[in-house]
Formats: sequence, structure tokens, C-alpha cells
Amino acid sequence: MRALVVRLAPFALLPSALLLSVVALSAVMLGAGCDGCADDPAGGPGEGEGEAGEGEGEGEGEGEGEGEGEPPSYTLVIEPVDAVLEATVGGSETLQLSAFLVDAAGLRTPAPDPFWGSLAPEIGTVDQAGLFSPSRERAGECRVRVRAAGIEATTLVRVNLREAVVSGGTGTAADFTGPVAAAALDVVYPLDGVVIPANLAAMVVQWTKLHAHARVVATGPFGALELYTDGNEVQAPAESWRRFLLAHVGTSFTLTVEESEGAGAERAQRVLTVNLAAADLTSTVYYWAVDRGRIVRIDADSLDPIDLDIPAQGTDNGCRACHSLSANGQRMSFTYYGGNGPGGVYDTGGNAVLLDDQSRSWNFSAPSPDGSLLVTNVANRLMLRDGTTGLPVPGQTDIGARDAAMPAYSPTGTMIAFAGDTQAAGGGPPSWEIDFDLSNLYVADVDPVGRAVSNVRQLVPGNGRALYFPSFNPDGSLVAYTDGTHSRSTTPGDLWLARATDTSGDAPRVKLTRANPASSAYAPTFNPKVEGGYQWIAFYSRRAYGHHTAEGHPQIWVAAVDAGADPASGLDPSHPPFWLPGQQETSENLSSFFAPKPCSETGGLCDADASCCGDGLCRPVDGVAQCVPPAEACTLTGDPCGSDGECCDGLNCVVNPEAGNERQCLPPGTVCSEEGQVCQLDADCCAGAGLCVDDGTGVSRCLEGNCSHIGDTCGDDRPCCDAGTVCNGGMCIPIGG
Repeated sequence: MRALVVRLAPFALLPSALLLSVVALSAVMLGAGCDGCADDPAGGPGEGEGEAGEGEGEGEGEGEGEGEGEPPSYTLVIEPVDAVLEATVGGSETLQLSAFLVDAAGLRTPAPDPFWGSLAPEIGTVDQAGLFSPSRERAGECRVRVRAAGIEATTLVRVNLREAVVSGGTGTAADFTGPVAAAALDVVYPLDGVVIPANLAAMVVQWTKLHAHARVVATGPFGALELYTDGNEVQAPAESWRRFLLAHVGTSFTLTVEESEGAGAERAQRVLTVNLAAADLTSTVYYWAVDRGRIVRIDADSLDPIDLDIPAQGTDNGCRACHSLSANGQRMSFTYYGGNGPGGVYDTGGNAVLLDDQSRSWNFSAPSPDGSLLVTNVANRLMLRDGTTGLPVPGQTDIGARDAAMPAYSPTGTMIAFAGDTQAAGGGPPSWEIDFDLSNLYVADVDPVGRAVSNVRQLVPGNGRALYFPSFNPDGSLVAYTDGTHSRSTTPGDLWLARATDTSGDAPRVKLTRANPASSAYAPTFNPKVEGGYQWIAFYSRRAYGHHTAEGHPQIWVAAVDAGADPASGLDPSHPPFWLPGQQETSENLSSFFAPKPCSETGGLCDADASCCGDGLCRPVDGVAQCVPPAEACTLTGDPCGSDGECCDGLNCVVNPEAGNERQCLPPGTVCSEEGQVCQLDADCCAGAGLCVDDGTGVSRCLEGNCSHIGDTCGDDRPCCDAGTVCNGGMCIPIGG
């Protein structure tokens, strides 16, 4: 059967040769029925002879003659049932499965000519002798089915995968058998409880060294990855890390870091929890290397930071600063000369839109989601400009509150946020909008069609502090901002989250303490979409990155924030952050922006409708998710339908009792499949709809009569369809099989 394959593209921080493709998210569900056994719907193989009694006639009773009794009832069972196979990468472990017919009295006999199959070959395969072999590339649960004597049975085989890697170490597992010391080992990276996306590049685990040998073990529900070293840090090989993460998407795993002097010696140990979200954050990341005055790009599929080659103009000193990015990732605005200079706009495809022009200056700016408008900030004022020409929009040359700074556009294009009522330490307006000590947080409405800003209002009062660098979450309902004692990055502060739609002037808000426990954050920016149940927020922080960068050295960190965050609850929705791989550790980095990967044209790969350009929709085409025009889009699971032909591959158009008997596209097994509808197991087929067989095109359907394929029941009225097969013992098998 063709399955819907969802391609999870690699995080911008994972090398392209090691794509994390989380696949096999099937568009079909397994059919109902017991695991490990199945009742014989036809009463078992063959017919039984009736007992002879006295007298003539058939049936029970006295008399002589022959009669037919009830045929025996059989159950098909697989042993072992729901087995667990402990496998190793590079190992040779296998699992022998056996099929038996069991009669009503419990008598077991080997099943005749069993036909085996795996429904998850990416995890493991089974040969016709019942020998299950793991792929050793993917851990997880694999459903195995067998057919014999016209009956079908299934069982689950759970494959746990273990891998050991020695990275410059001389220790072995025997060195870590001693008692655990009372004092915990000091692990400096990662952070306990961190949430990471499923395609994050392998983390560099770091700790304070105490003993000769070290071991780091990542342990999850489906296996473990062991790393041995004699140093004070270790990083898993990219392929090993990919294998482990692939098996544990959407779960949590433990990271045990321990040191020892040798076999039997006391172990210094620390156990951390890492949460693995079903997110990829595939994007290009742009940040500002402060010490070099350059805007830097980390491309998807790469860990190599690249300086943007923005053309120089006039007496340009080479510094590009205060950049901002449109929500679609295609327009970047910035300032030449490091401040109070001409503003520029750059097409991230590599084309300059607006270059250095002394008649057009700003310090801070924010493009609208599509880059058609631009809010700029200079001389403590906000101005709305055309995003392509840079010219002021008539009537919008002084918008917002007086003494404003640091504007941000919402991804919806209907709101802006900014710092307002800015004041210097001694009182009065600041000399320029980059330096201030007091401010309130403001929002305003934007009419993208009428090109006008209105309804300027205070969102959060500063109460004697500076509130600055706001950023809207993906749906524009929340605003993150920094709360500190001064607007410069040299005095970072706390991260807060406020409800953007509040009109009270004192909106509900909550501090993101878990993301920023040491009040060392600055300039938060949201990823433009929700991934894996989380909103992802990047920020500059002066916290130490293990022992790679010292405390006070600014780098970009990323934290997960719960998708359903509600500031009014008072509950911190954030989680401990991770260091953004790929950035230059020697530079001072801030103001990072996530740009979504470029949209896919018709026929291009996708993982959601939002991945497609224009009005294109993401749908399975021959088992691969691709962008298609709306007129060619098939119907997805749970959506209304009129016929099977409207449904995407692997789905049937059926009456759903749980939805008021509405006809919906659903996977087989949810509602039984009628004759001709797709299936995965015989148990998926309605009574009288036949068996689940290949229809000759590679699609399994419920078919009655005609002919049978390999593994299906056969007889005089149902011959074998395929060349090279023979009906043997009531089942189609390969000749010589």
C-alpha cells in the first residue's frame, strides 16, 4: 500500500548529508483485531467427518450411516507474542517467530505454509521462515502479520537499538560498575529539562572533569546511545545521533553523564532529562555579529555561518546593524554605518532593494510580513514607508506614541509593537532611540490595505524600568519583550510574555524564568510558526555555553514556549534553552531571526500547506508529500468526501458514526472497508468484502472472488493471480517456496 510520507526536513543546524527524515507517518491505521491471534472465520481448514450412529441418515442420533459434524474451529497464533528484540548497531541479533494453529481443545499444530510480512520494513523485515531481522537503522514497534490456512494473525515486535561509540577514550562499560557517589557530577551543558527539535545537530555534552574515564549514555524508550571519552566533553557522530533521535521523536530521554577511575571505582554521576519535540525548525537563521558589525546567515542544511554580502555605498564603513526580517523571510531591513545612518532593504534571495541613501535614514525598522510596508524609527519617531521604494506613506510620517523605539510587526500584518515614552536616566527624551532607561510597551493596529496605523495604546507599563525589543508570537496574540534597567545589550534583563490583544493598559503577563533564570537575556524573537506543540523563541544571552564561552560572552540561545501559553494563568510556559549550533563562538551575537524555508512550487516537497507557494496545498502524490494546485488536491483524514476517489492515498470515503454519520476520508480499520476499498489487514475488510490483497498495482484492497495473490487463500474457485505462484495447501505461495 502506498503510505503518506511526511518529510521532516533537517534543522538549519544539521548537515545535509545527515537529513533527519522522520518518515513512515502512515496515512493508514492498522486494523482492529487481537494481537498474536485471529479466529478462523470460515471454521478452519478442511471438513470433519461426522460420527457414525445407529440407523441411516446424516447428523447426530441413533442409527447407521454417515453424517457430517461441525468442522473444528481454529485460532492462528504467533509466538512469541509481542516480543522485544534488543539489537545493536552493527550486530547480528534476530528473532525467530513461529505460527501455530490451536483448536478448541488447545491442541497446537504448526501452521501449514505460513506466509509472513512486515508492515514496518524501515524497522525490520521477516522472511518466509519467520525470521525477523531488524534494520538497525530505526528502532520502534513493527507489526508483523502471518497468513495460514485462510486465517490471518498479527503481533508487535518491539525493536530496541543500542549503540556504543568510543571518542578518544580508553574506558569500557566495566569501568562504570562501581557505586554512585553522593555528590553529583557538574554538567555544564545541556540544561536539565531542555526541549529540543527532532533534527537538532548533535549536542556537545560538557562537564567538569573529576576522573580518568567518562561515559555519556542517552537512554530512551527504544534503546540507548553510549559515548566513551577521557575528556570533559563529547559529541555523538551525526549518524548515530540521527538514529537515536529518529526513534524517540515526541518522547523524553535521559542523559546520564558519569566519570570513574576504573572498574569497581566510585562513579561521579548526573542524570538529565531531554525532551524531544516533533519539530524541525527548518529555516535560515540571521543574526548580528556585534563585534564585527556584520549580519550573519546560517543556512538550512549547514553549520557554516556566512557573512551577508550587502553592497557598500558611498563612505560606507562596512557596518550593518539593527536588522529585522519579514515574517516570510524574504525582506531584511537594516541600517548602514552602525546607526543614525541611511537605511537599507535587502532581498534575502541576494538582491538589494534599497541601498545607502542619505535622504532615507533610520535606526530601527520592521518590515511587514510580505515586505510591502516598513515601519522605521529615527529621532524617537515612527514612520510608515513603502517597503520597495522607501518613500513615506502619506499621512503616516509620525505615528505611534512620542519618544518611540524598536518597532516590531505581527506575523498577521495587522499590529505593531514598540517601546514608547522612552526617557533617559536624568529624565526627558533620550538623545536617540538606541539608549534609554525608562519606557512603556505599546501596540497599535495596522490596516495593510489602507496602509495606515491607528488605535495606539499602552500594553504594559514599565513601572520604572525599560521595556524594549518586542516580538509577536506566530499568531500575533502574544508579545515577548525584554524588561531591564537600560535598553543596551550590555545590561540585559528578564524575558516576559504579554497578551497582545489586551486593551486595559496593563496586560496580563508572565516572566519566562525557565528560559532565562539569570536575567541575562536580550532581544527575543519568535520563530514564525508553531512546531511540535511549541512556540520557539530565540534570544541573545550572556550565559556561559558550557566551557566553550565564558559567562558574559553573548551568544544566541533558543527556548521552547508552550503553544497554549496564557499569561493570565501566571504559569511560566517556557523551558530551558539550547545553544544555537553553527554560530561563531568567538563573536558576540544578537538579534537572531528565523526565516522559514523558501516555499515549494507545484511538485515540490512539503510538510504542510504553509510550505507551498501561493494557494498550493500539501498532499501525498505517489506516497510523497508534494505541493499541488487546489483543484488537484485530494481530501485528508477526517475531511468530508463524496467518494473514495476524492480521498488521499490510503484513505477510504466511509460513513463515520462518531461524526454524526457524515461521510469522511478515514484510514482503514477506523470503519471496516467495503469491497474495493483500501486495507492493510484482512481484519480491515467488512464481512463479505473479501480479503486484503494486492490489486495488481501495489495497493492493497478488499477483494472477493477473482484470483488470489501471494499469501492469500486459494482453491478451485479462486486461483492464484501471479505468475510464478501456485496454490498449495489453500494458499498462494511462490513456486518452490
